[in-house]
Amino acid sequence: MKIGINVDTVRLNGSFQNLEEELKTFSSMGFDCAEIPPAGMSLIFDSNLKNESLNKLVEITSRFDLEYTIHAPDPVNLATPRKEDLQIIFNVIEIASAINASVIVYHCGYKKGEMTSFKNEVQSLKIAATKLKGTVLALENTHQMVDEVLEVVEAVSDEKIRLLIDLGHLYLRCNGDRFKFLEQIELGVEKAVEIHVHDNFGKKAEDLDEKITQNLHFAYLYGVGDLHLPLGFGTIPYEEVFTVLRRSFDGFVVLEINDLNRFKVNIPSSLSLLREKLCLSKNS
Repeated sequence: MKIGINVDTVRLNGSFQNLEEELKTFSSMGFDCAEIPPAGMSLIFDSNLKNESLNKLVEITSRFDLEYTIHAPDPVNLATPRKEDLQIIFNVIEIASAINASVIVYHCGYKKGEMTSFKNEVQSLKIAATKLKGTVLALENTHQMVDEVLEVVEAVSDEKIRLLIDLGHLYLRCNGDRFKFLEQIELGVEKAVEIHVHDNFGKKAEDLDEKITQNLHFAYLYGVGDLHLPLGFGTIPYEEVFTVLRRSFDGFVVLEINDLNRFKVNIPSSLSLLREKLCLSKNS
């Protein structure tokens, strides 16, 4: 296993200087890898890749003793018929190749029971797989259960199309049900190439006032939604999760903390916890 951390799209705000500063910080903390978001930089405009910006990205990432994964832009949805989405994925694949990224993360778009979207996504992923060389594209659960994402992965049936389990998203989808949560992890962990770790309280936000749900600072107060908290701040049963990962997982474990203004100070403790519980040392 390798321990990574996300570089958040909003934090970068188009700045390569911000990227360099974050990579320097995360490298000094002792992370093995960083997950890069192309949407956070001036890399793709109108579905076209800007080579000058790509060269800058290669220059900056090569300065650090880090491995890299790529997080495709969140709104990209291959379950829709939009042509731009597949073109953006092609661009992301080219970016991944340029910085030798091992994994491209893609938010699965399929919603259970929507067979047209299922067929669209499977077909587009088969096309995307023909472009992948030296990297894999991992489907991340967002509003889905793990078994639903596996339906798409298995329908594509290509070793370059794999599974990513986002534990925070899954815990919310399970409404904090510990048994169902751990059951879903067991279903997919041996087929996953990456795990996203962060914490929350398993409480969905749909029934609350938008003044709460649309403002992260207020959402913290009520403990609702996809909070991306440091490990131990919420109620995800990580002791049980660590047991499963030690037994069955070999890939990237990526800590996703978006609010560095509030939680940067807590990142080293989350990293230390991961290394301790997963029995990992630096560069293991």
